[in-house]
Amino acid sequence: MNARLFYLLGILLSLISIFWSKNRDLLDSSVPPEAPSPKIEFQFVPELPKERVSIEINPMIELDFKAKDEVFDIRKKYVAKYPKFVKNTYQPSQYVFGRIVDKAAWWGIEGLYFYGPGKQSIEGPSEESRFIANPLLLVGLCEFNAYPLSAISGRKDLSYPKPFNLFWEPEKLAFTVKYDVKTYFRYFVRYNLPDRDQLDLISYNARDLGFEYLYIFPKTSSNVEFLNPPGKAVRITQFLQLGSSCGYPGGGNNMNFEQNNMRIKIAQLPAKIHIGLWRDQPADISTQPDINVIMDLGGPE
Repeated sequence: MNARLFYLLGILLSLISIFWSKNRDLLDSSVPPEAPSPKIEFQFVPELPKERVSIEINPMIELDFKAKDEVFDIRKKYVAKYPKFVKNTYQPSQYVFGRIVDKAAWWGIEGLYFYGPGKQSIEGPSEESRFIANPLLLVGLCEFNAYPLSAISGRKDLSYPKPFNLFWEPEKLAFTVKYDVKTYFRYFVRYNLPDRDQLDLISYNARDLGFEYLYIFPKTSSNVEFLNPPGKAVRITQFLQLGSSCGYPGGGNNMNFEQNNMRIKIAQLPAKIHIGLWRDQPADISTQPDINVIMDLGGPE
């Protein structure tokens, strides 16, 4: 394939991905962002560890066509790995997990980064398991597009934003996570894709464990622009349900809907994001968070 044809196909793919991004909310949204939602029981133990704790990043797993109860059991199994942090009475919240449809398909990571929407969208480990299998990744990073690269390339290049270190740091009252974003950026340059510097914050793990409000502190973050900044702590309204964005017959379970105030733009690397989480709505952002999340964004380990 000559360079000119490859470039033109890259532009076509960019247009397809832009269309898909702009229509993803329309395809998957059924509940408006301001819809009432229940208070979720706080799931953390009363006293958190006073020493630094290294937390394993669990690999993605397959969720396709599993019964809803089995998905719940999988979630509980992963949460049970962290008794120093989460109560042994934990149950997945109905707000976050209750809309999952029994024995449905799920977007696969190969579907997102190679096949695109359609029957092969479920190929590879289920992409939502990046978060379901890592409950202490209270806030993570995620693309907001699907990229059907199979149209122009035979190479499965799964360069999604990857967390590779997660620590509990008691002196900061923070979970610190290190992400490889540089490899993800190179993927966008390689295929001439749009919006390579924009990502979404995925915070339904925080909501499921009882942290209901989130704020991004700009003064203690660096090289990051917050798109649609609210100026106050916002309620987390992300959850899982059946949607049609994957294009698989009958739809697939997926996170629904994207909060516009959870989108970030990375100016350059390395970058840092400081996030505060609260159980209850704080009077203002000067109120000390119940927990902090610090994201260090850079290259691979």
